[in-house]
Amino acid sequence: MKIKISITFLFLLIVGSGFGQDFPSKGVPQLVNFSPSEYQNAGKIWDIESAPNGIIYMATDRGLLEYDGLDFTLLHGSKGITRSVLVVNDSTIFTGSDLDFGQWKRAKNGQFKYQSLFPFKDNVQDGIEEFWHIFQLKGSVALVSTFNIYLLTDGQLTKIQAPARIKHSYLQNESLFVFDEMNRLWKFEDFKFIPQSHLPNSRIPNFIGAFKSLNDLCFVTENQGVVSLKNNSVIEMESPLSEYLKGAKVFSFEPIGQNWIGIGTVLKGLIIADLNGNILHIINRFKGLQNNTVLSLYYAQNGKLWMGLDYGLSCLYLKNNFSYVFDYRGDFGTAYTSFLHDDDFYLGTNQGLYQCKWSDLNNNKEFFSFDLISKSEGQVWKIFGYQNDLFVGHDKGLFLLRNNTLIPMDTKVGIWDMVFFNGNLFVGTYNGVSIFKKKNGLWTFEKKLDSISGSCKQLAFDKAGNFWVNIPNFAIVKVKLNDELIPIQRDNVFDYDSSCSFLQLDVLTDSVLLFDDTKNTFYYFNSQRFIPFEGSALNVSLKNSLGCFNSSVSLDSFYNFFPVNNGFALHRKGDFFQNSLSAPIIKRVTAFSSDSSFSVSLHDYILFKNNNLRFVFVVPNSENVYYQYRLHDFEEWSPVTPKTFVEF
Repeated sequence: MKIKISITFLFLLIVGSGFGQDFPSKGVPQLVNFSPSEYQNAGKIWDIESAPNGIIYMATDRGLLEYDGLDFTLLHGSKGITRSVLVVNDSTIFTGSDLDFGQWKRAKNGQFKYQSLFPFKDNVQDGIEEFWHIFQLKGSVALVSTFNIYLLTDGQLTKIQAPARIKHSYLQNESLFVFDEMNRLWKFEDFKFIPQSHLPNSRIPNFIGAFKSLNDLCFVTENQGVVSLKNNSVIEMESPLSEYLKGAKVFSFEPIGQNWIGIGTVLKGLIIADLNGNILHIINRFKGLQNNTVLSLYYAQNGKLWMGLDYGLSCLYLKNNFSYVFDYRGDFGTAYTSFLHDDDFYLGTNQGLYQCKWSDLNNNKEFFSFDLISKSEGQVWKIFGYQNDLFVGHDKGLFLLRNNTLIPMDTKVGIWDMVFFNGNLFVGTYNGVSIFKKKNGLWTFEKKLDSISGSCKQLAFDKAGNFWVNIPNFAIVKVKLNDELIPIQRDNVFDYDSSCSFLQLDVLTDSVLLFDDTKNTFYYFNSQRFIPFEGSALNVSLKNSLGCFNSSVSLDSFYNFFPVNNGFALHRKGDFFQNSLSAPIIKRVTAFSSDSSFSVSLHDYILFKNNNLRFVFVVPNSENVYYQYRLHDFEEWSPVTPKTFVEF
């Protein structure tokens, strides 16, 4: 029995990533690490590229590695270590390895099949022929080996011997340049090697890559920083980048868009710089990188910078308004709150109150440094600024911070939260709400608020003057106060139940929101009670947009602060970027019954007894994507889901 199946997918990017005209300079962009066991133990990754459909391909010790965002698949072709990869399109890939190069073509069943194109395996100089680079060059594919360049044009292969052993090659303005062991730079053009430098009295540094800075062509070298060639001389670029690279041992290079470059080193991790030689980011083991040796780099159009390391694979999300500072060195502990005053950044953690310069949080240093303020040891829950006063809510009580010294205000009970309203400082404590008022230049205790007891973890006032209190494991309380700050009306508008651990309350300009993290559900207050938002996609969108609610802090007009596990996040406001997505792909279709299953290809016939079908699909290497599907055009769309499979 033959049935025509027509399945349609609708995919949605619920939440995009922020990305303006430049990269955020504070903190570390989101970094994702993969251990070798997560990518099939494929060994070292020597080269990386992506296909137009978003799938990433990597040349590894054990073959060609494919990653679609869900699964790593290791493809075996030549016997030697795979050194280089060139992705022509979604269905055609070239790889170079030890003593071999070849072409991968996608078959009818969607799987790649390898064919060797190297006819000289038995006639190789010194038995060494490693293919480290492959380029598309004016209608041809250029495969660069240890001693030769092979041009593949319309199925015809031409071998051109290099003047000496090739150490490195790269493309610049669609032209191929080669650097050899005699420290000579050549341009490869029209089947010839054309000399590019004449420096009889000096050695040319080992070039790894090149970029254009103003009107100069600058070369990134292995050990001598950044240089240019002028008037038969090597001229060093005077810049922080050039100086820093001298002790880093450069190994890999990658342009990042039109205005930045990425440089992988053996000793100091990844460096990202602008074209003037200013360092924007240093990503190393102190910042979360698994290993300081970066063997390969690839920048994908979705803003991800992929790094093949001496141990592991990493990905840096550059098109993102969130950046991070993690405590990998044990400098400050678990962050809870912060405050920014001029260039002084204060951080409250489980270990105490820390301070650093805001300018020192730029990510152009090897690590971040924080100083513990004297006698602040212990849990800091809240830092709150009003006019020229800075208050610190501590496990030991309430303090004023002046000249980096803590002055006790009330040490009877620990402090959760603070809010200022109508000339009064309301303080949420471990037991009730205290009110302080400034008199004759001094803050003094006024009273404890009647009818409110328990651990008052979150405080807020809405635009109508209602006082909101979050008392964990009890209720969300709304209180109406009179002019004497006496409660005249008190309502429990949301009661905790056995399934609630902690609710997040946020009072915005026009609404009051509540997030239940145990149920992953948002609620809004409709003047009488909290009503859940409908739709899981909407809930996820709100969660990603609003973040951690009252635990977040607006530092200034440019940045928000968010506590995260083992550190904190900085969110750069504005410059919202919506990622462009490639189309979804159907990875595989499986027909199955109660006792058997098998893969199905296009136009295959399926026995009636195997009338169960499972579709696995994905928008490759994209985050925050939600799907809808329908089996026939006349059917209703499915509910929105993040799941990447469906069964019929």
